[in-house]
Amino acid sequence: MNSDKKRTPTPSYGKVWKLLSETGRWTRGAPARTMHNNNCDPHSRAATKWCASGAMVLVYGFNPESGDDAPPPSQVNFHLVIKRVDEAINLQNFHSIQEWNDKKGRTVKEVVELFKSLDL
Repeated sequence: MNSDKKRTPTPSYGKVWKLLSETGRWTRGAPARTMHNNNCDPHSRAATKWCASGAMVLVYGFNPESGDDAPPPSQVNFHLVIKRVDEAINLQNFHSIQEWNDKKGRTVKEVVELFKSLDL
């Protein structure tokens, strides 16, 4: 199996918090990482852990390389998800989900709690 292949969006997780609450599934500093801790695309078959934004990409299926003129429903939903998360973290004085996720001292518990509170 070629680890560079992209996985299709997986509805099996259903929610970001479910994905990230599994032991060892959360990371910082990259959208996703392999089991060897190398950076990779969130849709890569080699991805084994994701940051908050990478998990959002995987769960909600956003693919900016689709090339479609009109975004498919999953991409529209993705933008709504981004808006909800941005609103929640802006209340905490962060400018991006990546900045919030990568904050020194941030824990996976905090990340999971944010997404649970938003039902995402």
